[in-house]
Order: sequence, then C-alpha cells, then structure tokens
Amino acid sequence: MARTTRTRNRSISHSGRWRQITSVGPGPWNTTTRVYASSISDSRGRPVVPSPLSSQQYDDGDCLANGKFSKISGALHGYEFENCPINHNAGEVDDFASPAIPVGWELSAVARSNPSRPVLFPPEVVQDIVSLPKMIKNLWSLLKNPKSKFSPKGVSNEYLGLQFGWIPIIEDLEKISKLQEYINRRAQWAQQLYSNKKGLRRKIRFSKETKTYRKFSQWNTDWGNCTFPGSVEVTKEVWATVRWKPISPIPPALLDGSHNAFLRNLVLGLTPEGMITGIWKVIPWTWLIGWFTNASDLLLVRSGTLPATYTEACLMRKVTWKRQSGQPVFTGSPTDVSVTQSGLQIWTSRLRNVGTGNLIPSVNMPFLDMFRLSIVGALAIQRIR
Repeated sequence: MARTTRTRNRSISHSGRWRQITSVGPGPWNTTTRVYASSISDSRGRPVVPSPLSSQQYDDGDCLANGKFSKISGALHGYEFENCPINHNAGEVDDFASPAIPVGWELSAVARSNPSRPVLFPPEVVQDIVSLPKMIKNLWSLLKNPKSKFSPKGVSNEYLGLQFGWIPIIEDLEKISKLQEYINRRAQWAQQLYSNKKGLRRKIRFSKETKTYRKFSQWNTDWGNCTFPGSVEVTKEVWATVRWKPISPIPPALLDGSHNAFLRNLVLGLTPEGMITGIWKVIPWTWLIGWFTNASDLLLVRSGTLPATYTEACLMRKVTWKRQSGQPVFTGSPTDVSVTQSGLQIWTSRLRNVGTGNLIPSVNMPFLDMFRLSIVGALAIQRIR
C-alpha cells in the first residue's frame, strides 16, 4: 500500500442540567451540553518514513457542578446543578497557541545529537586555567576592599567576570567530576549505534515552559452570586529527534581493551572537531555571534570520531492544556448550600515537522531576555568613560 495521508476525527460530549430556584420553587431543568472534538492527521502505508503530524486530542474529563445554593431573598433565590459542565470563560486570557519553530532547528539538532560531540573543549579549558590567577587576584581584591567595586563600572566588571569567568570554570569542573558518567553514557550510545538495526536515536530538547492562568465562571442571583473558580495550566514543549546510523565498521578502538581511553578522549574533546570548536570558542566575541546565528553548530555536524551519519530529523511541538476546577465561592451568605465543583480536563496538541536535510546556518534576531539585557547593559557601562 502506497503511503498516503489520512485524517481521523472523533468527539466527546458531556451533558448536564441546571435550573433556577425562585420564590415559587424550582423552575424547569435546562440542559447544557459541551462537545469536544479531537482530530489527527498523519500518514500510513509503505515505505514507513517520518511524516508530518497534526494532532489535537481531548481526554474524557470535564469540570462539573453538582448540588445547589439558595437563599430566601428576592425573586431569584439560587440555582441547582446535576453534572452540569462549567465553562470557565472569564478571568485571564490563556495562551495555548503552538510554539514557533526554532530558527535553524535542524542544524542545531543534528550538531547537538552527534554521538561524536565532545563534552569539553581543550582550548576553552586552557583559556580558563590561564585566566584563573587573574580572577583569583580580582576576587581577593574585592574581599579586601569591597567598596572599591561599588561604582557602576566596577559592578559591571565583576558581573561580566562572573558570567564569562567563574561560571564557565565551575561548569567545566562539574563536567570533569562526572567524566566517568559521560564515558558510560557514550559507551551506551556506541552500542546502540552499532548493534541496533535502526541505529541511535537521540532527543534534543529546545524549550519547555509552563504558565498558569486564573479563570472563573459566575452565576448571579438577586441576593449574591456563586463563583466557580478554575485554573488553566499550559505547558509548551519543543524538542527534536535525530536518528544516526554508522557509515563504516565499528572502530577497532571500541573492540579492544582501549575503548575506555578512546571514549574518554572523545568526551574530553581530544579530537580534531573538539580542538577546532574549542579554538572557535576562545576567539573574542564569538559568543555574540551565537546570539544571532547558529553558525558554530556547523563545526560539530560532521564530527566523525564515531563514523556515523544522521538519516532523519523531526521537530516536535507539544502543548498541554489542563483545566482544574476549584471549590465554589459565595457572596451574600446563602442559607442552603450543597453545590460543589470537581473534575480535570486535559487537551493536548502535537505537531511534527520533518527535516529537509538542508543543514545551513540561520540568522535569528533574539528576544532580549533579562540575561541578555544584563550583559548588554554591563558592556555599555564598561564603555562609558
């Protein structure tokens, strides 16, 4: 069967009822029905290859109200509910739009997932070691006379020294302390690469963020109202999966007793690609280029210490929308209260984009978040005479 696209749809409906309680007694029941549609568009047939995917799925949950609240006052005394779906349509506006596609995602995903990618880069480590005595001297000076650093230029100098000096050194020391852990993990990757017919599959996370929004629904009477509070939690994730397959027989170093040394050199960056990338990193202002392009990833795309090539790359975007009900809040002090709200509703959206194989750098004008603004501000203060 030739590979073709298809779309499937289904719907879930929840029905409940409510009625008013007036001075003459309970009124007629009113029916409330919520219909939640789900759909998925994918591909089937041969050959089985990565294909675009679009999926929007609702689970079987909902926020339902049961019971009643009333007070003998006014023409409209209150309301009564039986499994009535509550629509939290007031409050904060929640954003569940799908995240934007990261610029140059395929190049970055392939470079970061390459099984030959080093963890450390020797030129960068050497630069940190060379600058360490000066950093210690500055730190000692700060401890001896902290007031001398309280000027705007002094604070900016210390901040930049922290971001580009101490933090990278601490991160490198942490990686060195976990060296054997990295070696063991790389050994697992090599085993999957050469022993699995499908090769090595790597997952690279680009972003994940969660925001919570306050929502509510309000039922009004002549003497007060009942507020059904709710919260909507929106989680947005972006990641890529890349599959690698070997392009030559397993390297001899992985077959004999020297495999641990081979993988240690790979992790430590004692390889051609590790040295070249490290030299790029120590060139002044290359970090700023990384703000606007992913050109540096080109240096690691073709790393060949473990001879392999990527065969497919897919970008996944997922949005999870969770609506949680809270307990009702009343105004007007009702005398007859038994109403409750319960339930959880989940909606999940998934989008899959398939890579084109064009591994070219991309230009991206980055959003100036607080970290980038702090760096730009510190640099500007340094230049003020």
